[in-house]
Amino acid sequence: MAATRKVGFLRMMVVLCSLLFCLRSPDPALAASADKKPNTLHLVHKIFIEPVSQIEKVRTIEVCLKEELEKQEFQVVDNPAVAEGTLSGMIVAEITLDGDENDTDKAIYRFELKVAGGASVWKAQIKFRSKVSFAENNEYAALKLVEKLSNEWRTSAKRAWSR
Repeated sequence: MAATRKVGFLRMMVVLCSLLFCLRSPDPALAASADKKPNTLHLVHKIFIEPVSQIEKVRTIEVCLKEELEKQEFQVVDNPAVAEGTLSGMIVAEITLDGDENDTDKAIYRFELKVAGGASVWKAQIKFRSKVSFAENNEYAALKLVEKLSNEWRTSAKRAWSR
């Protein structure tokens, strides 16, 4: 049974990695230009979440992020035209094919928040030991990503108010 679960998980991760390969990676030129601009993260309240994957419909990362963002009093919008920022990302899996029981599969979530014009105002990566299900991975990653975003948002606001 464990071997069957492992094979199913492996197939799901291969499909996920294939989908992620097709996604565009962040433009290094935009990331470099964002570092030179003053921090404007605190100006972003309305967020549009770009779809990441269509693999699991029940507890997608988008659903989990929306719930966590709203708990932190961000407004998640359905239309990118009314958003002050767009949250996009990718999910990667490190799968152990050969190793002992101490080598575990890892989930890596990389997300970026961009404002109009494409300037990046926030980036984060969460890496952790994979949970039992993809939905549990999404819930955990969303919690940690939004915690980071919220903390950095507050830091940005404090810097702006102290000027």
